[in-house]
Amino acid sequence: MTLMELQGGPCNVKNADLNRMYEQQKEFDENNAKAKKCKKVLDYLLTAFPTKTPELERFNVVSLYGMISHIFVLHLQTAWRAVRNTRFGERRAHCGSGL
Repeated sequence: MTLMELQGGPCNVKNADLNRMYEQQKEFDENNAKAKKCKKVLDYLLTAFPTKTPELERFNVVSLYGMISHIFVLHLQTAWRAVRNTRFGERRAHCGSGL
């Protein structure tokens, strides 16, 4: 899942790819934005599936993780647009009132 966040989306997660990531990311900062997003998505999945679920095998979990991660991004973008539009609307209202 960390590799998917580092790559910015779907990517190969074969053992060789993961080993390459481990080598390249020896100085990985677990407090950076990508690490925090990864933890947030994994925490969400833990909430959704608190017990072992036999249907969730490795590649199903990778797909599910990618979908939830993408939804989080879409949700944040939608929330940001709403805030931005509200602020713009407030500024426009002030400009139109002659202030």
